[in-house]
Amino acid sequence: MSTDSTAHLRVVRAEARYEIWDDELGAEPTMAGFAQFETSGDAIKIVHTEIDNAFRGRGYAQVLAERSLADIIARDEVLWPLCPFYAKHLTTHLVEGLRVHWPFGQPVGAATPNTD
Repeated sequence: MSTDSTAHLRVVRAEARYEIWDDELGAEPTMAGFAQFETSGDAIKIVHTEIDNAFRGRGYAQVLAERSLADIIARDEVLWPLCPFYAKHLTTHLVEGLRVHWPFGQPVGAATPNTD
């Protein structure tokens, strides 16, 4: 049995957004939020993140960011963090293997550096 408190959360890449679903046992799956993106070539621009009010304060945005970034790495895409939440996440968390283009210049002290 898993002791991961986020095991019931599922992040899927849909058209133009990553969605986070709450698949808690015994309940109907519910979309808890999303991160909207645009793509061009190997670039992916995360432009907006939203978590439903009913799910705020539970770390769902953090899980959405971590799992979507892992998928971006696996796809070998270059992230443009236009969404303030993702930009802040990358300034405080080093994400190994992630290729990042900071469109407005790399923030001072950013944990994940500009690789483009």
